[in-house]
Formats: sequence, structure tokens, C-alpha cells
Amino acid sequence: MTAGELRFVAATPVWWQAQAGVSFCLELGEAPVPAVEALAEVAAFDGPLPEVLMLAPDTAAPSAEAVQNWLLDHLWLPALVVAGDGGLPALAGRARTDDVRTLSTRPAGLPRPPIELAFRVGDQAGDPWPDFDLIGSECRREILASLPAGWSWKGSRVLDFGCGVGRVLRHFTSELQQGAELHGCDIHEPSIRWMQEHTPQFHAFVNAERPPLDRPDSFFDLVWAMSVFTHLDLESWAGWLLEMHRILKPEGLLVATYLGSSSAVLDEPWNDDHIGINSLSAGNSWDAAGPLTLLSDWWLRAHWGRAFEVVSLRPALGHDMAVLRRRDVSLTEEDLERPEPDEPRELSSARHYARQLYAEAAGNQRGLDEQVSDRG
Repeated sequence: MTAGELRFVAATPVWWQAQAGVSFCLELGEAPVPAVEALAEVAAFDGPLPEVLMLAPDTAAPSAEAVQNWLLDHLWLPALVVAGDGGLPALAGRARTDDVRTLSTRPAGLPRPPIELAFRVGDQAGDPWPDFDLIGSECRREILASLPAGWSWKGSRVLDFGCGVGRVLRHFTSELQQGAELHGCDIHEPSIRWMQEHTPQFHAFVNAERPPLDRPDSFFDLVWAMSVFTHLDLESWAGWLLEMHRILKPEGLLVATYLGSSSAVLDEPWNDDHIGINSLSAGNSWDAAGPLTLLSDWWLRAHWGRAFEVVSLRPALGHDMAVLRRRDVSLTEEDLERPEPDEPRELSSARHYARQLYAEAAGNQRGLDEQVSDRG
């Protein structure tokens, strides 16, 4: 799309709540004008960065997603809200949401799940629904950005591995209309049961904590796993990576987030010599998000790269994101786990991992001692 295609309906406000309670408002003229002119004025404002910017595209404009992506690419602002089915009144009620980058209102026609399912894992402080919509919308944007040129949804089978209650899938209703067949799976049976009852257009099914999935070999064209391999420990990652390989068609794509150098989860500076695959908080229940598994890019390329061609690795969604293409190989879990020959970081990262585990165990013991002392 071009700047000339980006338009507002007449007198639609661009609202800006800056620091110190200062408000800035642009009212466009009666005739629709290119919105980029107003946004350029906002972007050039010599003051605090905006907290939330609210836009409402003209009904004749390109899709909300196209508008959103264009603005982020050409006039980057740290907060952008594009009106959806709720319109401006709904956006006004969310105008003071903190730390919002992009937000689309819920997809039209889809019910929201019960709050205890939507936020089974995560911070529930304040109004949680904007975050629910935001994360799903952002995941969609990153997944679409990962697909190769010429990708077609028509006739494609797709799996959301670890779909929860469908936070990401619900943003792909337009792909259903293009002829895609969308599936989702999760270990949490109540979430899947809700999806089966309320969003049957997504073929949701329960999976166990260990493979296999209830789908045949070479079934999917695309699998995405948002914040799943981030929590698979040393005992499970290889089996699940091979399962992704099994269910993908030849040269099928896997898009997966991982806790790499872009993830702010360590209380120490990131050092590739110290991180290969380091899985912490072992024994955490899935309701508490499970373990936290850190991966360095070099380790992922060496180990995951045995089963998949590594198309790209990049920061995304506060984590890192791998785009992988299935290789035509036959491997075992032991093949994937085997240390990379002539790679000194295999040893240095294992040594540091031992120190991390020692510190974690010592901290757990101190916590137990304090509990015993408090009871005494």
C-alpha cells in the first residue's frame, strides 16, 4: 500500500496522552485526507513519546492489518491501536493502557473465553483483556512476517502447537476464508474443550506431555509454536522437535519462539559461552509456566539444524524466533542431543549450567529453611 491509500474517516481524532498529563489531539478535515500527513506531525513532535495512539481507518481504506503494518514500517511509533469492531468508544476506554505497541480489538464474531482460561498463565493485574488481544495480534504479525514470498493459505494445513484457548488462532479467521485448515493442540483439556464447543472452525485436540500427536505423518504445511520450546526441558525438547519433523510435509515450515539473547530472563549478562541449552526451574508445573529453557543461537543451529534448515533467527515478541524448514532426514533423539564436535562452547556452557543449577538449588534450600524457621 502507499501513503495515499492510508486515510481516515472525516473528523476522526488521533489521540495522544503524553507524560505529565499533556494531551495532543489532531482533528482531520471534513474530507478524508491521507492519514500519513497527520501522523508525520505527531512523529515530529518534540516531546515525550506517546503512550497510546488511536486510529480509525476509513471503511474504504485497506485492511486494519495492512494499515497497522504500514505505519510500523514507515512511521514507527511505540504505541498503535487500530479500531476494530469496538470502534472509537471502545478504544477510548483503553487509552491509558500502559506499554501498548499494537492492539487490534477482538476478531469479530468470536466469543471471548472465560477469564480463567484466557489467563491461565501470566500476569492478571489490571484489565487483562487488552493484553490478550495484543499478544494474539502481535503473534499473527510475526508469523505472517516469517512466511516465504508466494505463500498461499489455500489448501494449507496449519497447526498451532500449544494453542491454549486459541489466543493466536482466533486472529486467523481470514485465512480460514482463504481455504486454510487450522488445527490447534494443547495439554490443557479445559481450554481445548472450550475451543471445541465455541470455536469449532479450529480443529482443536488435546495432546499429552510427550509425543506423539494425534495426526498422521507429513500432515501439515506449517506449524507454529509460540512460547512452547521456551518451556521444554532437557528431557522433552528433542522428542517434540522430532514430532514437529514427523507431522510436517517435506520442506514444511516450523516457526518457534525460544528464550535467546533477546529475552530478559537472566539476572546476569548474556554470554554465548555460558548458554547452550540451559533449562532452569525444573519441576515447575505447567500452570506455573513450567521450566524456563534458554538457547543460544549457535546451539540451536547445531542441534535443531540437524533436522531443519535454519531459515532465519531474529528477535520477536520479547523472545527470539526461529523459522525452520524441514530436512529430509531420519534422526533419533540421541542424534539431536549429541554434542557438536569441535565446539568448545558445548563444554563451557555445560560448566556454567552446573553453576546455575547449584545456585538454584541453594536458593530453594534457603526458601525451605525460612519456611521451617517461620513455623517454629
